Amino acid sequence: VHDEMYAVFAKVAEEEGFARAADTFHAINVAEAHHEVMVRALADELASGHLLRRQEEVMWRCLNCGYLHRGTTPPDK
Repeated sequence: VHDEMYAVFAKVAEEEGFARAADTFHAINVAEAHHEVMVRALADELASGHLLRRQEEVMWRCLNCGYLHRGTTPPDK
């Protein structure tokens, strides 16, 4: 959806002489494409049950206090 929507916005802006707006819409389209890749990867991890479970040890960091934990799953608390 975003790839079509922002492309249309950019085209209209270019046709109406708003080059900076067109450039901005093109840049937004690039950012949204990156967001789509990230969200799809997150959704795949969630669906497969691997979001909070890894095969190899990784470093988990608490977003609240910054506590660091090494393991295949985050700490319980």
